[in-house]
Amino acid sequence: MIEFQRGWHLKRFFTAFLWAVFWVGSCLAVIEFFYGPGEAFGQAHIGLLGGLSAIFCVAVPVSLGFFLARLLGLFRWRRRLQKQLRRYLPPEEAGDPIPLLEKDLKCRLFGVTEIFLGREWVVFPGQVMKRDAIVGIYFTELSRFSLSQRLRITLVDDTGELISYEAPKGDGPACYDFLLATHPWVSRGDFREYTFFLQKEGDHPDWRKLRIPAKTSYLGVSRWDRNPILEENTISGQYERWLLASYAPYIAADPYLHGDFDHTGGWERTTLQERIAKSILRDPWDVTSKEELLDTVEHLMTTGQLSRDGWQLGRATMVLGLGYIAGYLTRRELLQSSLPVGEAIQKVFGSWQELHESYLKSYESWAKGAKSRGLRRRAYEELLKDPASLLNTVPFRLDLQGRCRETLGAFPEEPTKAKP
Repeated sequence: MIEFQRGWHLKRFFTAFLWAVFWVGSCLAVIEFFYGPGEAFGQAHIGLLGGLSAIFCVAVPVSLGFFLARLLGLFRWRRRLQKQLRRYLPPEEAGDPIPLLEKDLKCRLFGVTEIFLGREWVVFPGQVMKRDAIVGIYFTELSRFSLSQRLRITLVDDTGELISYEAPKGDGPACYDFLLATHPWVSRGDFREYTFFLQKEGDHPDWRKLRIPAKTSYLGVSRWDRNPILEENTISGQYERWLLASYAPYIAADPYLHGDFDHTGGWERTTLQERIAKSILRDPWDVTSKEELLDTVEHLMTTGQLSRDGWQLGRATMVLGLGYIAGYLTRRELLQSSLPVGEAIQKVFGSWQELHESYLKSYESWAKGAKSRGLRRRAYEELLKDPASLLNTVPFRLDLQGRCRETLGAFPEEPTKAKP
C-alpha cells in the first residue's frame, strides 16, 4: 500500500511538472518569437498577441501553483495519512500508525482500483478513514460541473471529517455500490443530500444522526464486511479445510469478495455474502434453488471424472460452497453432498498440484484474455509458496469418509417436527 501511495503521488507530481514545463516553455517561446524574428508579425496582429498574453497570464501561474501543490503533496502525504489515522487511535498506538494500517489492509478493491480496504480502515489515495466511524457515503457526478465523466465518492465520519475519491469513468458506480454494500448503516445518495442535512442541523450538526439504525436482530456483525451475520460458520475440522483447498485459488484470487479460509464455504455467512453468492449462482450458473444446485454439481462431477478435468471437479465443490453461503444448503447438506465430489477428486488426481494445474489449464483456455486468468494463477502460486496455506497443511489423501463423519457429528440433525 505504501509503495502504491508513493507512486500515485509521484505520478501526479510529474503530470503537474510536465504541464508547468509546457506552459512556461510556450510562454518563453512566444516572447522570444514576438520580440525577435516575429516582431513585425506581432505588430501586424496585435489582437493575437494580446489574446496569447491573456492566456499565458492565467495558464502560467495556475500551472506553477498546481506544480507547487503537487510538490508539497509529494513530501507531506505520509504525514497527512498519519494525522488522519491518529484521529481514531488511542495515544499508545499513535506513534507511527502506518505499519498498523498496512497490517490491517486486506485488498485493493476489484484488484485494479485506487481504493484499499481492510478490516478496520478504508484508504483513498492520500486519505484514510476508520470504517466503523463512517456515517455517510455520497456521490457527485462531476459532469454537472465540467466535461469530466468521473464520479466523486465522498465518505463522512461521525465527527464531520470528509475524504473523497474521483473514480474513473465506468468504475465509479461499482465502487460506490460496493462501499454501500459493505457499510449498510450509512446514509447515502447525491452529495446534495449531505448539504441539505448540514443546512437542517445548523451551526452544531450531530453527524451521528446520519447513521441508519439496524431494523432486525442478527447473530452479530461481520468484522470484515460490516454486514449482519446470519450463521456462525467458523471452520470445524480437517474435512471442511480439505473442501476449501479443492477450490482455494478461486477464493484467494478475489479478495475484495471477502473470501477466506477460516469459514465453511469460503465466506462468512452474512447478509451481503448471501446476496453475492445468490448473484453468482444465478449468473452464470442459472441456479436459483437447491434442486438446480445439486443437478449442476452432479453434472460437473460426472463430466469432470470422464474428462479428468480439474476445472469441472474443482467447480463442483466451489458451487456447493456457494450454495451453502446462499442458503440453499444447510451445513450438514453441504458436508454430505460434497463427499462424493471429494472422493471423485481423489480418484482422478494424486495431489493438490495435479488438481489445480488441471483446473488452471482448462480455466485459462476458457477465459482467454480475461484479467482473472492472471489473478487465479498468481493466487495459486502464492498458496504453493506459503508454508501455512491449505495446500501445504491439509493432506490431499485425507480420509474423507472418516473426517466427514467426524465433522457431521458436530452438527447433529434437527429433530423432525411431528405433524399435528
